[in-house]
Amino acid sequence: MMCSENVTTASHFSFGSELGSRVGFLSGIPEAHIDSAKLLQLGDGSCGSGVPVGLPTLPIYQILEALHGKQRKWQLEGAFPAQAVAPLECKSSLVFADKHWHAVRVDASVTHRQKHAKVAACSVHRFSRDIIDTLPDELLCHIFHFLGTARDRVACSSVSKRWLMLQSHMPRGSFEHEDNGASSVETESRTQEEGGCGASDKDDCDEGGVQQRRRGGDLSRCLVGRKASDVRLAAIALGIESRGGLGKLCIRGGSSATGLEVSVTDVGLSAIGSWCSGLRGLSLWNCPYITDKGLSAIGKGCPLLEKIDLYKCPLLGDTGLQVIAKSCPGLSSLSLDECEKVGDNALVTFAEHCPNLTTLNVQNCPLMSNYGIRKAVSSLKRLTKLKLAGLNVTDESLIAIGSMARVLIWLTLHNLDQVTADGFALFGKAVGMQSLKHLHISNCRNFTDYALAMVGNHCRSLRDLSLHKCEQVSDKGLVFIMKVASCLQVLHLEKCNLITGTGLVAALSGRGKGLRELQVKKCEGIKQVQAICPYIPSGTSLESICLADCPGVSDVLVALVGLLSPEAASIDFSGLTDITDDGLLAFLCGSRKLTTLKLSGCANVTDRAISAITQQCGQNLRTLILDGCKLLSDKTLTAISSHCPFLEDLDVSECTISDTGLKVLVDDAGQMLTSLNFSGCGGISDRILPSIYKNCDSLLDLNIKNCAGFSENGISRFQSRMWNCTVLY
Repeated sequence: MMCSENVTTASHFSFGSELGSRVGFLSGIPEAHIDSAKLLQLGDGSCGSGVPVGLPTLPIYQILEALHGKQRKWQLEGAFPAQAVAPLECKSSLVFADKHWHAVRVDASVTHRQKHAKVAACSVHRFSRDIIDTLPDELLCHIFHFLGTARDRVACSSVSKRWLMLQSHMPRGSFEHEDNGASSVETESRTQEEGGCGASDKDDCDEGGVQQRRRGGDLSRCLVGRKASDVRLAAIALGIESRGGLGKLCIRGGSSATGLEVSVTDVGLSAIGSWCSGLRGLSLWNCPYITDKGLSAIGKGCPLLEKIDLYKCPLLGDTGLQVIAKSCPGLSSLSLDECEKVGDNALVTFAEHCPNLTTLNVQNCPLMSNYGIRKAVSSLKRLTKLKLAGLNVTDESLIAIGSMARVLIWLTLHNLDQVTADGFALFGKAVGMQSLKHLHISNCRNFTDYALAMVGNHCRSLRDLSLHKCEQVSDKGLVFIMKVASCLQVLHLEKCNLITGTGLVAALSGRGKGLRELQVKKCEGIKQVQAICPYIPSGTSLESICLADCPGVSDVLVALVGLLSPEAASIDFSGLTDITDDGLLAFLCGSRKLTTLKLSGCANVTDRAISAITQQCGQNLRTLILDGCKLLSDKTLTAISSHCPFLEDLDVSECTISDTGLKVLVDDAGQMLTSLNFSGCGGISDRILPSIYKNCDSLLDLNIKNCAGFSENGISRFQSRMWNCTVLY
């Protein structure tokens, strides 16, 4: 049985003066009011209409306490007959009756002596109820209308979620100004500072002649996972107004995979649209409850919007995006990814109303077709960056891109299965690709050597070419593009299995003088190479070579690549498990200014190769990654300490090293070290930490995972001394 916190009476009665003087302490009622006091009947727990004005409510815990303390005293003094008073330990209704009292009923569920705290808690909970909360929304909004300052509005919105949500959806113009005189002075001062409100600025002025602030907000907010909620958006909308305004909003909702609850809806976005008129950037990821209504509120309330990024918003359709397009003419960047209901109508509207759109990213939208893409590239005369991925487009779209997108600089094509080899070839021949500088093609099974040759012939400004999982590109296409693309500076090849080591050597021999970076990853055919004497180009500037995770690469190919790139300063041979010291030494023959060397997983490399490399290139070496080279020992650390005084990043994890070698290293070459990784090295212990603390003043990252020789006390002492160093253990 629930406890009731009210004292009720069956009918009106008056206390006698004598009895009233005895029980007047019950609720602190003044003696003058005792004769006319009435007990309230609130059996349903609601605020009844029969509450006497000006009389305090009597909490049950005060009544029970008073009666319990005075019962025996009243019996001794003869105020009540003993038989007329029921015991206080009754678990149901207690009735006190005599000739002066009609009835007083007190509901109690437990013995007062044993459960006084529980009764008091129930009473406080019931009588702490906010009576104002029963007011209708219209009346509260009218009250909020008189809040003239941002500080008052924020303070008022902190009372409850209901007040916060009500204020966040009130129009900004519905609040009274704090002081008209002060406001006028501030407005006049601001207008004079900004050059006044002349005829050219007439559109930026409201009816009262006050110049509106047309610049975007200054602050950024990012809500991730469970923090992404309507309440937080409403709080941001109201609280950020006086701090420069919201400029960028990023929402990363949860998903079923992460188990996070997603609660952002149209209500939260409507609050942002009502209060954040200076919003310039909006990013919504994993927001399954946002619909066209919420996005329309953003479009109507945020006319300065420049960038919008939508990912996995399944309820969004064309309507909301059309409002954005018509209301935000200054939009410059649009990204749509996995928006299932967005189709051609939205894209056409953007093409017609957003002439400043320069970046367009459309991925995995099944309703997009050739019509929308063709309309966009033909109408957007300033489009410089375009990405199409996972769309049901055909050759028609690529031909339109090649012929109409004349200022396009950056193009990414991914997973376009319906585009044929002829479509890619006609795209490469198009005259509109003269300004293209960056071309990334991924997982396009019909992109062939011929299409690559057409790109090389007609895209004369091409500087960056990336081919990922292009199964029909072979040595022939690679050699041709390297020969004709004179401006090519960066070439990335990944999972192009028809390219062999022989083709790579031939391409490097015939490359242009502008190539600066070559990256070959996970190409299974690269292991096939013939021992030939290639032509060595002169005057080249190849600075970075990455030949990583290609199974079967031998010392022969490594030596040939080194012969063709004597000027390379950054080398990455990670994952080449078959190369040995001979291949590395042959690669590094001659004079080099090596700054970065990565040999992760090269299990056959020994101290001999590293000692020779450090002796030859140690003065310029800044980064040395040797994780997984299990044959390396303290001799390598000694060589590094002797020849690499400016080394900044060292990774010797899972190597056979000990405290002795590492102490020599940090004592002689530890001043410049910023990152040190020796995770998985069983020979390292706490004894090295004092040397690191003493000599490595610039150290920011230390990785000692899976090192059994370290103790909690040693790590704690080290962290207390080097508080600016992040330790992973």
